[in-house]
Amino acid sequence: RATVYFVAMVYMFLGVSIIADRFMSSIEVITSQEREITIKKPNGETSTTTVRVWNETVSNLTLMALGSSAPEILLSVIEVCGHGFNAGDLGPSTIVGSAAFNMFVIIALCVYVVPDGEIRKIKHLRVFFVTAAWSIFAYTWLYLILSVISPGIVEVWEGLLTFFFFPICVVFAWVADRRLLFYKYVYKRYRAGKQRGMIIEHEGEAPQSKADIEMDGKVVNSHVESFLDGTLVLEVDEKDQDDEEARREMARILKELKQKHPDKEMEQLIELANYQVLSQQQKSRAFYRIQATRLMTGAGN
Repeated sequence: RATVYFVAMVYMFLGVSIIADRFMSSIEVITSQEREITIKKPNGETSTTTVRVWNETVSNLTLMALGSSAPEILLSVIEVCGHGFNAGDLGPSTIVGSAAFNMFVIIALCVYVVPDGEIRKIKHLRVFFVTAAWSIFAYTWLYLILSVISPGIVEVWEGLLTFFFFPICVVFAWVADRRLLFYKYVYKRYRAGKQRGMIIEHEGEAPQSKADIEMDGKVVNSHVESFLDGTLVLEVDEKDQDDEEARREMARILKELKQKHPDKEMEQLIELANYQVLSQQQKSRAFYRIQATRLMTGAGN
């Protein structure tokens, strides 16, 4: 009987994982929306690039977090509603256990899999500090409302206040990511990055450049034009070498593929090169979650 229960539980867990992955795929479609901006060169030529509509920090803290935590949240809601709004043995334990698993096991694995002699750095250090501080505050607040303020009972005002802490956390993380408030007093300049859809920001003393802009469309100096036909037109001082570097990278990949597959036609080599370029681009949290499920179930890449 225990074996049958175990097999049935694994099967249902797999089903929940597949449904959650479908949900994450839908969220990926929403957060991958892009808009075009036009970069104007000093010689008058213009080039168009794309940027994400959704802020990466906001999407990770809201939609991506909801998609990855949806099973345990729904499980806790169903249990609480089924027990007359009395906490059962499964719902709260699931959420707390998941948080402990993420804090210890996931972080330990992320550190362990880094190859010897290599290092990994946190991409958004400011956002990391904000979310880490709010995580400590969240556990402290839960202890206060469950053991100090009203032991064993979560009152309505406590639940509402806990809920409103979440958008406040998202706003603080967004402010840290966009470098607002005191960050606006630090000089910034932007340039088009080497990767598609990226704008790279620099801080420091104001150089003699024509690329000083605010990403929300506000003009910092007179060298930046306003919106034209719904697109943001910027004047840049440096030569835009993105297209040339992309062509060199594609030529290098095609040369390597030609050496590995000398019998393939050029159209097939181009398809392989496009696939290799796409596979090297930065992936989202949803992509890695879906790929992990596919690999565990033997579905492949």
